[in-house]
Amino acid sequence: MTPLEIMTIGLRRAGLTISSAIFKDNARDYMNIQMAEIGAATEWQWSETEATITTAAGTKTYSLEPDVYAPISFRNSTNNFPMTVRTASWLDANDSNQSDTGDPDSIIPIGINSTTGYWEVILWPTPNVIVSVPYRYHKILPLFTSGGLSSTIADSADLAPYMPVWMQHALIYGVSMMYHAEKGDFDGESRERQNKDTQIDLAYALDGRAFANQRVRLGRPSDSLGRFEFYNPAALS
Repeated sequence: MTPLEIMTIGLRRAGLTISSAIFKDNARDYMNIQMAEIGAATEWQWSETEATITTAAGTKTYSLEPDVYAPISFRNSTNNFPMTVRTASWLDANDSNQSDTGDPDSIIPIGINSTTGYWEVILWPTPNVIVSVPYRYHKILPLFTSGGLSSTIADSADLAPYMPVWMQHALIYGVSMMYHAEKGDFDGESRERQNKDTQIDLAYALDGRAFANQRVRLGRPSDSLGRFEFYNPAALS
């Protein structure tokens, strides 16, 4: 689906039309609010991605990518080992003046850069050579704009690269819910909130099953005593 299709359906569910520029712009604002809430609801598997820090000798502090919501793991791929995420208190106790140098094996998050708003981390010990540090993270979902400028999502863009279709359906209910509330229809708001929550619950279930191990099904009473088998739910008709 595209943002335009989501706004069209969401507005229609609220008894409004996409042909009004005011309704359309407000719906886009509501969609941005709903997108942020959905993205922050949990660490969705489909929101995982990867980037790489390339160190400079003598530099210990690095900014992560601008779309980092929650870092997951780091590794030193140059020397082939996982890195340990530690606290600032650990760093103070083990290298108070932060003078140690070498091959970094630890990551210390130090919060948000006050200028850029990006996550910052310290690599310890301070690298004395160039090292590649790939890291996995959950990404912030982009904003919607009419034209899709500056890494935002245009009204005509396909949302498949950003979120699964069942999450897109939650946006429909979210837009409709907020418009019902704006117009004072709190019964309609409650109904659409329930629809949205149902869709989110479905998404939780699907996310939990993704890449999960196969389940064990024990035998039914009519089966041979003690019988069980492994099965793949996707293969069932």
